[in-house]
Amino acid sequence: MKTKLPWSHQYPFPPTPHQMWTSAAKLHLAELIHWRLKEKVDIDNIQDRDIIILVKKLATSKAIKRFYRVRDYNLKANNKEVTYQDWLDSVLSGYSTFSKVLNQKVLTPEGEHYQIMHMLNEIIGRSYYKQYKRTPEEEHRKELVAKLLLAIVESYFYDTEFTPWIWTTARNIILSDGRDNQVAPIENELDIEIIPQASLLHLHNGWLDSHLQHEAILAAIHKIPTQRYRIVLLLIYLYELDNTELAAFFGVTVPQITTWKSRARKALRAHYTSP
Repeated sequence: MKTKLPWSHQYPFPPTPHQMWTSAAKLHLAELIHWRLKEKVDIDNIQDRDIIILVKKLATSKAIKRFYRVRDYNLKANNKEVTYQDWLDSVLSGYSTFSKVLNQKVLTPEGEHYQIMHMLNEIIGRSYYKQYKRTPEEEHRKELVAKLLLAIVESYFYDTEFTPWIWTTARNIILSDGRDNQVAPIENELDIEIIPQASLLHLHNGWLDSHLQHEAILAAIHKIPTQRYRIVLLLIYLYELDNTELAAFFGVTVPQITTWKSRARKALRAHYTSP
């Protein structure tokens, strides 16, 4: 017997880019993800914490626009109808693979670091050399790596293979950087209260009700001029990394991360407006 689609008739399905993602709509999306995971027996490493991450990323206008681009492309190029359910299945499969890459660590003389940072540094270095026949200066390389990391957090929806996507994105960032003569934004010290991070432990109505401010938080993060702070906050709010994980991710000390996070949250407070 076919399982009933866990999606309320109160909300359009598939979702539209202009849909308002209320707590109830997000709950339906979480239930839909649970349902698809039960149907996809080849995915076994996605837990409740991952579903929270996926709901945050997919319950956005940007994610829905991505679905429609994929749907329209397949219809035009392959004469194939891709439903939202099809797309979600590809997202879940891709996320399962990507999360393994994201969580892989390597032991160095300086301690345990996330392998992905070494990967991004290598991709930027090789892509930059291919374009300009020289290696970028250290600070410039760090800036390009930060842009690449930000692109992953904001724009990678797991529905395409990660390796070609990251190489193409790195190339585009480097080409764009070569045309960009803007002055880097000045880092600001803002002496304000820190917005406490909400506890994200359970998938139920109470949890979703407490996250109605999610879009407002993301909008505020995008307004912060300092790129490093935006990345730190996105990693906290989307992937829930703690201080130790953030330090390992960036390859810096925990005290350094503590400073970055404090400044980042101060900057967030300056731009955040409660919905």
